[in-house]
Amino acid sequence: MRGVRDLRFAICDLRFATERRRSATSAVRSLPSVLLLLLLVAPARAQHDPHKTLLRNGITVITKEVHTSHVLAVNLFVRGGASLDPPEQPGLANFVQRMLLRGTARRSGDQVRAPIEAIGGTLDARAEYDYSLLYTLSSADALDTALDVLADVFRNPRFEPEEIEKERQQILDTLTELDEEPAWIVQESLSGLLYPSGPYAHATPGTPEAVKGIRRADLVAFHRRYYTPENLIVVVVGNIDRAGAEAHVTKVLGDMPRSGRAPVGLPAPAASGLPEARPSLVVKERPGSLAHMGIAFPMDGIRREEYPAIMVMNALLGGGMGSRLMQEARERYGIAYAVTTVYSHRAGGNHLGVYLSFEPIRPVFGLGGPFGTEMVVNKAKEAILGQFDWVRDHPVADRELVRARNFAAGSFVRDHQRTLNQARYLGWFELLGLGYQYDDELPRAIDRVTKEDLRSLARRYFGRYALSLVMPKPTPE
Repeated sequence: MRGVRDLRFAICDLRFATERRRSATSAVRSLPSVLLLLLLVAPARAQHDPHKTLLRNGITVITKEVHTSHVLAVNLFVRGGASLDPPEQPGLANFVQRMLLRGTARRSGDQVRAPIEAIGGTLDARAEYDYSLLYTLSSADALDTALDVLADVFRNPRFEPEEIEKERQQILDTLTELDEEPAWIVQESLSGLLYPSGPYAHATPGTPEAVKGIRRADLVAFHRRYYTPENLIVVVVGNIDRAGAEAHVTKVLGDMPRSGRAPVGLPAPAASGLPEARPSLVVKERPGSLAHMGIAFPMDGIRREEYPAIMVMNALLGGGMGSRLMQEARERYGIAYAVTTVYSHRAGGNHLGVYLSFEPIRPVFGLGGPFGTEMVVNKAKEAILGQFDWVRDHPVADRELVRARNFAAGSFVRDHQRTLNQARYLGWFELLGLGYQYDDELPRAIDRVTKEDLRSLARRYFGRYALSLVMPKPTPE
């Protein structure tokens, strides 16, 4: 069940965002912004800055020497991802990406992973909306092995019929399981309201009907069309020599012929399907005892001038126990133990969402004990929307601004303690058109965010919203 497990974690943005929240420890959150910047920038200055080069066949190579690291991260970003799925074949990009690990012209499926696992490393693949990703994480001296395997997987997938059917069944099993998970249902219901058409109108793993209909010829054609040098960004981070790493990449990928086609562009802006004057609502039922609610506000695709303020706004509303939503939902109303905010991080259109779970009916207590019950759903909704209204209509206090900036910068610092995340950010920023240098610029941009920036952002976006609610299904008496 490796494929089911991997896909479940790869496609659930909510879980990923929750882990990022947990990674920002209280010690880091409390540090002044200037010290946070020193923590991030000083180690980088002691090492070599990232470097970008373009191979003759169009492959972009980004390297970063981190001589204090004992691990090596190699990421292969393929431009496009699930946003390139044909409308009638949602899930095609994900299917292709998963098949890359099921055998090449040189290696069987087991042999693909064996060289990496033999050195205690990790090899994985996944499709996001704006890109597909292949990566290895291994010991620092395993560059030859990592690049040899990744290049083979990228260039020479076998798409063996028997393996296709195995992967198809794993994807179908995953979709069946996800359909019973309230968090997934909330997330996908919101996406359906926010993105009724366009590149983000479907979940990355697709639908059961579409997955059942995908054929080997579809997989081969998609791979041939998009897995080209012009669409590839290779990122290598670790205890490496830059020139040597670039030479290795050139050795295993530099002889790929150009396709003659321009690189895949970023998805066109996704127009929100929400009406201007009223919210959109989806209510579903599933077995269980808790209600699960999601509220999301549509936003533009990532833009350099807005992104730092969005990071600070996300921290202000949902960053840790001191955030506005946690204070409101947990401390003031006692509705939910945890509230998670998620920004979708997409090129063509985004949303800032809030997710919480709670008991939909709870007892009301008086001096003599419980004397009745109350419905909590409307109170939860009002508590969440009230905070979005507040930040739209009022400037935040100085201490709140400092705390939110520290939390946003601290989360970024903590993410960069992992070599794999350093590689991920470099490739992701380059792919978005912000440039790999933005990885170094963002913490300082976060520290420059003002009250006016936050209020302007809130006025621009915190009007229309979508709401998804999963209620416990009544049990028959």
